[in-house]
Amino acid sequence: REMAHLAGAYLSEARKMQGGVPKEGRSALLPAVGALSYLTKLNSVGYDLFHEDLIAQDGLSSRLGRLGNTFSLTRAWLTGVF
Repeated sequence: REMAHLAGAYLSEARKMQGGVPKEGRSALLPAVGALSYLTKLNSVGYDLFHEDLIAQDGLSSRLGRLGNTFSLTRAWLTGVF
């Protein structure tokens, strides 16, 4: 739990500083979107790493769903609009 809070704090700080990153380099920040999403899910299940909601199905529909969520979150991350 402590590590998740610390990671969330670092990601929040990075988000505040993203304005200083050149537009061409912002794609390097994209993995943070998935990490932030996972931390939010982890928080919602009480930091239980083995909760069934965190254990991803490895099917195609699950992967496509996660990809769609990532694209949506990416736009929010880069624009600051939620």
